[in-house]
Amino acid sequence: MTTDIGTWWQRGMEIFQRSWRSIGVLMLLGVFIPSVILGSTYSLSTAPMTTTWSSDWSNGDWQYPDFGTAIPSLLIALVLGYLTASAWSGALWVAAKESVGQRVSLGEAFSYGFRRGVRLWGWGILAYLTVLVGLVACILPGIYFLVCLSLLAPAATFERRVNPYGRSFTLVNRNFGGALGRLILLWLVVAVFSCIVHLIGGFIIAGISVGLNGPAEVILTILIQAIISLVMIVPVVWLVGMILVTYAWARSRTEPISAQTLATQGDQ
Repeated sequence: MTTDIGTWWQRGMEIFQRSWRSIGVLMLLGVFIPSVILGSTYSLSTAPMTTTWSSDWSNGDWQYPDFGTAIPSLLIALVLGYLTASAWSGALWVAAKESVGQRVSLGEAFSYGFRRGVRLWGWGILAYLTVLVGLVACILPGIYFLVCLSLLAPAATFERRVNPYGRSFTLVNRNFGGALGRLILLWLVVAVFSCIVHLIGGFIIAGISVGLNGPAEVILTILIQAIISLVMIVPVVWLVGMILVTYAWARSRTEPISAQTLATQGDQ
């Protein structure tokens, strides 16, 4: 499906140009809005979780972690994780379908995402824990696991009969140099985009804090932060297409693969 870097990049940009509206709406409704609603609700309803321990051991005066706030926080994280997995599954499927000229309605995309998202969500939790353990134990293993699990989402979406966790490891390690180079390029683009957006937003917020005070300052600051979050959906939409073509490239190294193949496998 893709061979050299130039072709790979071109295919990813074609997906972005063709499907940015569909993917953007999925990410907006499936990830951004729920994150804002659930995060704001939790912040307003409870104080941040604190974990403190008394140093006065002689009197047995222990203060245990506040699990009453940890449990709601964990539940919110799990819900947001499932919604994110559903949005990614739906977005990858839409990208594959639209690549072969098939139109998909928003309702069909969400319905598909909610069904397939359960699978990606479960394996995604394991992937998250794997990367976390690797980072805690030693940073390099965590980075290695992050690279090797970068194709988990498309593997979970398009290959129903295989273990997506192991499949992602296999696809990346089979072509590690090429996969690593492509992923580093993706991360660099996202990092530069993020830095520029947050730098501009930071300057605007700093100007607001100098020129205004009181409720007007708070409202405008919240508005700018919301706009920054909305703009940051753009690289996520772009990443969907780039991860999809990276996955197709990795599979094409050992088997024939095409957009039609992915669209068909996504329906199975």
